[in-house]
Amino acid sequence: QLEGLRQTMNRADVDAIVSGTPIDLMALMDVNKPILRASYEFAELEEPGLADAVEQFLYRVGLDVPCS
Repeated sequence: QLEGLRQTMNRADVDAIVSGTPIDLMALMDVNKPILRASYEFAELEEPGLADAVEQFLYRVGLDVPCS
């Protein structure tokens, strides 16, 4: 999968790649353009929120794992 991602990024007609993943892609592969790492914070503003939706989904698919 990493090789496929590397090939896709190398073929992309862009000046730079913005990565929102916590993984450092530059440490895992050689890419022919700069990779800029984006960071973000998330806060629930109302209930039920994202964590509740994820828990409900996990329950429906048989992976009843509490998120909190």
